[in-house]
Amino acid sequence: MTGKILFSHEGARSEDALDRTRPFVYEGSLLLPDQTNDPAREITNSITIPREIAQKLRRINGKFSLTEVKAGYKNANVFSRRAKVFDSVNRVCYLRYADGTLQVCEFKGTRGSNYSALYPALAGLLRREGFEERADGFAVPDDRVDLLVDLVNEVFRMQEAGELRLEAADEVDTMTFPDGRHYYFKAYWRPAGAGTAPQEPAADAEDIPGQVAQIRACIRRLAGAGLRCAGREQLEEIQQAAEQLKNELDIVCGVCRNGLDSFDRARQLGL
Repeated sequence: MTGKILFSHEGARSEDALDRTRPFVYEGSLLLPDQTNDPAREITNSITIPREIAQKLRRINGKFSLTEVKAGYKNANVFSRRAKVFDSVNRVCYLRYADGTLQVCEFKGTRGSNYSALYPALAGLLRREGFEERADGFAVPDDRVDLLVDLVNEVFRMQEAGELRLEAADEVDTMTFPDGRHYYFKAYWRPAGAGTAPQEPAADAEDIPGQVAQIRACIRRLAGAGLRCAGREQLEEIQQAAEQLKNELDIVCGVCRNGLDSFDRARQLGL
């Protein structure tokens, strides 16, 4: 796969329209909560993962997003700390406890893309350490959970150290929106060559118009979802996402105002 990855909420409208020289990778719009008091971020709030296991999982140096059901919170999507939105780019795995053991899967459910970009790096370490591999992931006995935590943290360390590079894969990813199905390429973090750096979403000057268009598209989708939604829980989730988006946009506006003030002061000094 050649070409720089283009991160986008909106994809191609057909698989044939995908361009391997300009690979689109899905970028989510649902913000991951940063508040430490958010119950979906706390792994010990899971009603299906035993508390002694959840306490060990708290050592993971990343972010959790627990799935929610009527009875409470259940399984956990696991992301690196650099994750800002719910998508696959910085997700490492999905954790669930079933049949008396902790199970590590690449993904489950329909939230976000159907893969985790950091999972191959973790799977390689799990195989190296002899964890039992099943059709849908790995089984982790209770007495090896601490080792699992260490391996997840090692993947995150490798990502931050630039030892892994995000590369587009010749595999098609799809997302279904109200206006139909969108198509993208998947991307995975692979071992980086000497002197290379990870590729990740960037908002340089050339990309600003496109990034603004994506934000506007996300806002329209949130508004449309709110109008169609009849359930209180989903409405609260949409409201929280909208408030987080507003807060981050307020920060951007503040940064820009400070920058403009600095430019004005510099002009007054004749610089």
